[in-house]
Amino acid sequence: MDIEISGDGRIEGLAAEHNGHVNVSGDTTINVTGETEAAGISANDGSSVAVNGLSTINATALSGDASGVVANASSDIALTGGGSITVDAANGNAYGAYAYNGSTINAEIGAITATSTSEGEAVGIGADNGSDVTVTGLNGLTVTANGGNAAGLWADGYGKISVAMSGDISVTSTSPVEMAGIGVAGIGAVANSDVTVTGLNNLTARGEQPRCGRCINRGWQHRRH
Repeated sequence: MDIEISGDGRIEGLAAEHNGHVNVSGDTTINVTGETEAAGISANDGSSVAVNGLSTINATALSGDASGVVANASSDIALTGGGSITVDAANGNAYGAYAYNGSTINAEIGAITATSTSEGEAVGIGADNGSDVTVTGLNGLTVTANGGNAAGLWADGYGKISVAMSGDISVTSTSPVEMAGIGVAGIGAVANSDVTVTGLNNLTARGEQPRCGRCINRGWQHRRH
């Protein structure tokens, strides 16, 4: 199944809201372009989305935030198929797979590329506020922010991330935002959070003003989708 949607406002490929549930089986490709925001798969407010056979997600936002997969407010997303996620925010934040506020993501993903091309942060995989993200089959993770902070894996506020991979993590910010610390991290965990990674080959984190290769300051802010 091919899903291709573009338009004004926030554009979502597969979305479940307010205790809604979406289940899709078969080879699935999602291409979304939003004038403001874009999300390939979104679950919010006690909802769930399951895709058995994900091939590709491409999410592009022209003037706002872009997410490949996002779960919020006690919601769940499950993916199989080992597909790729590519996210591009032309003037906003870029998130590959992110869970917020007690949500879970359990996904087979082959590769994630998250790029914020102007002013905004970029995160490959994230978990905030008691959320749990598990990713298997990851061959590579590339994160680039041209005007903000950047992280490969980022957990905050009792968040948990578990990644089984066989490739590299590359994180670059050409203009990290200085707060209490730095703005670039390959892997970061703060505020009673945990990140576990197996099978990682190489980790590279680059910024114009690097001070620490392991963490980002707690003041790093995320705007929930």
